[in-house]
Amino acid sequence: MKLKNNGFTLMETVVAMTIAAVALSFFISAFVPATAGIQRSRSLAEARLLSGALESELHTLRPGVDSAYNSAFEKAFEWIAATATDAAGFPTGGEAIIGFKYRADALMGPDADGLHEEYKDGADFTSATESDSQPMAIKTRFVKIESGDLSDEDVKRLGEVDGSAFIVVFNQLTNNTTPNAISLGGAKTAGQLEDSSGSGVNFTGFLEASILAQADFYILSANSPGYINRVIKDVASGAAGDILPSRPIHSFKFGVRR
Repeated sequence: MKLKNNGFTLMETVVAMTIAAVALSFFISAFVPATAGIQRSRSLAEARLLSGALESELHTLRPGVDSAYNSAFEKAFEWIAATATDAAGFPTGGEAIIGFKYRADALMGPDADGLHEEYKDGADFTSATESDSQPMAIKTRFVKIESGDLSDEDVKRLGEVDGSAFIVVFNQLTNNTTPNAISLGGAKTAGQLEDSSGSGVNFTGFLEASILAQADFYILSANSPGYINRVIKDVASGAAGDILPSRPIHSFKFGVRR
């Protein structure tokens, strides 16, 4: 008596695997762009949220960390002038400004400079006032890197980053070439802004009552301190094009007054 074989033939198995592979490729081709779009939307929302915090930061003098400035207007000038840019507004040298949100320790409150420490989990508790029920808050941080690497405190904050980190590049807005029309002021030398005559001057030579500027947020592809320190060095050396996207993910215009 001949036994009946109910299994699949080799040909049937190959055909089934081919159909499955084609279906999977269609799924991946549709899923990957959708995931990238969702991530970009999230990062755009974060950049917009940080915009308001950045404008507030430029009007705030923090004890200790901002002791080099005599006024909030001087701080705003130096931050806006910190990064050199080309005619299109892309960074070509100077200092880097980093912005991000982080999980902060809400129980301990802010330090003397108004900044919160990073959130600590159970393994990081250092005092009897800390516990595994430590309250957490989301705070924002902007830091202008004048030289070298991130501070130890900001390295710890980046360890609790919430979302994406950004490089912020400022470009001055002027109406020197076309009256009653505000536009990018063109290439900018680090440490200088244009006065009403169109000349680049440092803060002591800047006699205008206000500054109009545009802040461009460039999303960073990683949040690790090592990667961000590399970005800082590339901005300073004029090699930002090797590591930053060609276009910012978000831009907003604002003004500061004396």
